[in-house]
Amino acid sequence: MRIVLVTSEPESTTSKRLEAELRSLGLTVITTSLTEDVAPGARLEQIARGQNAIGAVRVIAHGTGAELWIADRVTNKTVLREIVTVGHSPDGADDSIAVGVAELLRASLMEVNAPVRNRGEYPPTPKIRDLAYTQAGTGPLGNSSRFWLALGSGLELGLRGVGLSLAGHAAAGWQAPIGIGIEVIAGTTIVPAVVERAEGRATLSSQWLGVTGIFGWEPRGSNVSARAGLGMMGVRIQASGERAVAPLTSATDATWSLGPYLHAGPALGFGSFRVRLDAGALVLLNSPTVRFADEAVAVWGEPALFLTLGVEAIGAK
Repeated sequence: MRIVLVTSEPESTTSKRLEAELRSLGLTVITTSLTEDVAPGARLEQIARGQNAIGAVRVIAHGTGAELWIADRVTNKTVLREIVTVGHSPDGADDSIAVGVAELLRASLMEVNAPVRNRGEYPPTPKIRDLAYTQAGTGPLGNSSRFWLALGSGLELGLRGVGLSLAGHAAAGWQAPIGIGIEVIAGTTIVPAVVERAEGRATLSSQWLGVTGIFGWEPRGSNVSARAGLGMMGVRIQASGERAVAPLTSATDATWSLGPYLHAGPALGFGSFRVRLDAGALVLLNSPTVRFADEAVAVWGEPALFLTLGVEAIGAK
């Protein structure tokens, strides 16, 4: 969903803070420059219509406060609110304006869920109905549940004699409005780890599947978020090599193990997508050992450390 931010100073801190607040509601913000200080409803409606947006926003600051204008094409209304900014710090004034606009937009859109309402040019889609009940500044999906699909790749850093390996991973998750949720994670080795000694050489690959409970956190008006999770992971480790002995003796021999998995990391949002950096630690309850000529030379999973980078497609329901 699009909304137009009409401003005479696109690079000002007020405009940037307001743009971030509108994006935090899941809206795509189009910034348009307008030098005149008047904001008649007809002009804002025309601008919003030209961008096929749900509405247009205009803030006019004066000595002691600011006028917040919104042309709402969903309910066919133009609403105005005046707020006092005198006495606030510059950052405090910007926050008051941004939150005030978000609250005014939500209040205007709440009419779409009323039994009788004005019929505007823009149809009230399910996302708009959700936005009408979104608390300003609670994140891109507000009070709606969040779900996501993710793809990425990363490194298993290699400890206890095991070399680095490159892996690909996929995940699917769901998060409630209060921040808690669940995520399913799966992955497989792309470039195996190498264990090499004078007695021989072995390569190790793995496949894993796990479930974690998660908690997500996102500051108001920010595209940056964080997520942490704790759960259990099942892993299949397979080895092949020269003079490796049981239980890892050939390309067909493999062992299964299970252990707790902890991960956390930040993400940067771009509309309905996020780029996430994640660090994880897995401690297997029964870590497999690589042996050469009856000598233990490496242990996998005490612990296994992962560093991954992925892209998430997010949505609401």
